[in-house]
Amino acid sequence: MKRKSLKTKIGLICGLGICLTALILTTYSSLIIRNAAIKSGENEVVLTAEKYSQKIERDLEIAMAASNTMSNLHASLKKDKTLKIDRDGINVFLKEELKSNSSFFGCYTLWEPNSFDNRDKEFVNKPGHDSTGRFIPYWTLNQKKEFVLEPLTDYMKTGPGDYYQIPKNTGIEALIDPYLYPVNGKDVLMCSLVTPIKIDNTFYGIAGIDVTIDFLQKLVENAKKEIIDGKTNISIISNNGTYAANTLRPERIGKKLAEFNEDAESQLITIKDGNKQIIKTNGNLKVLTPIIIGKTNTPWQVRITIPYSEITYNANNQMLIQLSIGLLLIITSIFIVLYFLKASLKSENIDL
Repeated sequence: MKRKSLKTKIGLICGLGICLTALILTTYSSLIIRNAAIKSGENEVVLTAEKYSQKIERDLEIAMAASNTMSNLHASLKKDKTLKIDRDGINVFLKEELKSNSSFFGCYTLWEPNSFDNRDKEFVNKPGHDSTGRFIPYWTLNQKKEFVLEPLTDYMKTGPGDYYQIPKNTGIEALIDPYLYPVNGKDVLMCSLVTPIKIDNTFYGIAGIDVTIDFLQKLVENAKKEIIDGKTNISIISNNGTYAANTLRPERIGKKLAEFNEDAESQLITIKDGNKQIIKTNGNLKVLTPIIIGKTNTPWQVRITIPYSEITYNANNQMLIQLSIGLLLIITSIFIVLYFLKASLKSENIDL
């Protein structure tokens, strides 16, 4: 009888040991599965953020490509003396370019004094010209989709005239930070994508496309709807730290980072360096992706912020399923051990 009792005790200890081991292994494997699922979720979020950042970048690239096309055409016309296209002919081309894409707000060219046809004196204060007679047409569409022609303004001023001064001084394509510009008597918040017109390194003028900040805001709002059922925030920050779009706080559009962030200076360095960052902070995962348009050297940044709970939700569910299965197997094992223990004790005439 002592041998049977000893066997029973050993069996009980082994059974409990197996159950405890199974519990530990189940818990450990569940945590591993959760961590792997979180890592996978993070990677998926990063890929999604990069995908939509690239989409926003491509939409801006379309405007820059149009600017390049106009610049190349103007340079070719200037260089080839056999091509006789006057100011009216260029205006027709500008209007067609503006009409070619609904995302374009304004289309224009601006030439150095007497650089287009050496006839500036003949066009003083004519439509699309100012008192200098320089060729400076700016085409937009009004609410009735009618073409409106105005002369470009403030082009000699630093700040308001950056759309002209920056490509002139740098000699390369420029993505101008958001700024207010008067159009048809109304200030419009916009950004400009501009290409210098050059022949043999000689600067003759610019060709440009304007895009409104409203257009950029619509881009991020549409992207937001497609990411985790809209449970995200997307912002676009320009090179000088100006909000160009923000789905969570649209009232910040046109304002600087420094107004809302104590570490704006360090954030601005990241933007200007064109670095990508992945940050976990305040229960959120932030993916900061640079936007570099054409040959510009002034990166912008797309910020996509997703609540970390959205990433851990599926991971936690997978862990709970794994734990539930493990616990079910352990409970089943315990019942089996108790059943055989009871049978063993009964055979020894011992009540359990």
